[in-house]
Amino acid sequence: MNTSKPTVIILGASYAGLMACARLLHSKKPLNIIVIDGKSHFEQKIRLHETLTGQHTQTLALSPLLERRGVTFLQAYIEKLDIHNQQITLKDLPPLSYDYVIYALGSVPHQHIKGSAQFAHSLHNKQQVTSLESKIRTLAQQEGRIAVLGSGLTAIETCTELAATFPSLKISLISRQLKQTNLVEKAQSHLDKVLENYGIDRHQGTIQAISEQAVILADDQKIPFDLCLDCTGMVANPVARHSQLAVDEQGRLTVDGYLRLLGTNNVFVAGDAARSEINGELIRMSCATAMPMGAQAGINVAALINHRVLQAFNFGYFARFTSLGRKQAIVQFSDRADQSTRWVATDYLACLYKEWICKMTVAMIKWELITGLTLYFWSTSGVSTVVEPANQNR
Repeated sequence: MNTSKPTVIILGASYAGLMACARLLHSKKPLNIIVIDGKSHFEQKIRLHETLTGQHTQTLALSPLLERRGVTFLQAYIEKLDIHNQQITLKDLPPLSYDYVIYALGSVPHQHIKGSAQFAHSLHNKQQVTSLESKIRTLAQQEGRIAVLGSGLTAIETCTELAATFPSLKISLISRQLKQTNLVEKAQSHLDKVLENYGIDRHQGTIQAISEQAVILADDQKIPFDLCLDCTGMVANPVARHSQLAVDEQGRLTVDGYLRLLGTNNVFVAGDAARSEINGELIRMSCATAMPMGAQAGINVAALINHRVLQAFNFGYFARFTSLGRKQAIVQFSDRADQSTRWVATDYLACLYKEWICKMTVAMIKWELITGLTLYFWSTSGVSTVVEPANQNR
């Protein structure tokens, strides 16, 4: 380890990892920052449903974006994080040593249903989604059948985007529940109306298995398809589990209030990979939480290096944004504890809100890295954060 210029390795170059990098660059002490990701470009995961229908979605080339600020970008697949020897094991490359690491590898689709891995597809990355586009266009010409599994944001946005772009498709939305737990009556009624207008068939039931041509429910009902999209959930990237680190049922690493991996002082975790709580409530996986967590992890690593106090992660929710094709959307406003309020936006105004949010996520990352300015801010819970000496041994 180079004590005169500490090495900070950021694992993952998505929302959390890049925000962490942007805030690390504010360090007064020179750092050797290395960002590692298996992809050469930053992808907007929140727009993968648009990519699925052939629409252009912006990406950022990572190497020129980072190296102009003196950050080393390494395109490589990460196999293991060794916290005892402070090393990163990479596929087909020598291991790297670090002084500090920010683990921001995000999440991957959880294809847990029997037959899903063999007979269904998920929305994982741009390359994988793009490969489905031609098949979907062919199915649209043949009035083909697409089954979308799940009741969450990904499933809703995927089936409505497909229906809006390809009206000839016969789309089935299959889930255990028809109502969204986070929507008030007005928002749910609007969603029901949009799904009905799109002609999307809704099926409620527990999915038992997926065969080559049908989704099989627990009551043995079979729903046929030509293409099945599994959007039933996400789990944290498996690298942590493969590293034999303690993870929860979703593969997340438990962190303290400062986003440090429990039992360490030089490993921070941000984004979907982190199991973190605010006021006793578990933070959900989302872009909305990944960016502030990444920023806070970067701030705290810089604080340790510069012998400043750490700041506890503080976050408050604002709203949930759901696109329903390009001309429909729902914005369900919430309080800072993520409880839905009576305020709802739909139609044109909601579309503007949603599009603005999507554009701002990539713009804030890009311009913070380019300019070095603090441009991105987030809402807090309203509860005072705690601080502690940065040199405390754990």
